Amino acid sequence: METARIDFDELQQQLSKAVQGIVEVTDAVGEIASKIRSAKNSSSTGEQWARTWGETLPKKATAKMLGVSVTYLNKLISNGVINVAPDGRVVVRSAADWANQNTHKEDTKPKKRWRV
Repeated sequence: METARIDFDELQQQLSKAVQGIVEVTDAVGEIASKIRSAKNSSSTGEQWARTWGETLPKKATAKMLGVSVTYLNKLISNGVINVAPDGRVVVRSAADWANQNTHKEDTKPKKRWRV
């Protein structure tokens, strides 16, 4: 009968790596939890909109929410003013940022009137 040989140095290295991994995961979880707490207690409009409507919305609903046409919303998206998720839905926080800035008023130039 053969007895099992235990390599204590190898086990100690494995245990050290495992503990190091646990510390890294714990740090990451703590970081995420603090971000969630700060976002939950945030009073920014983007946070409030995200809590009300969710993180993303379809383009038609976003356009209605912002009071613009879907065509104009698509223009804002193509210009990079408002962000979209990979699935094509509009990121509510970026729409809130756009709505709270006065840049959208500068985007629309007054139409020239022809005088005869």
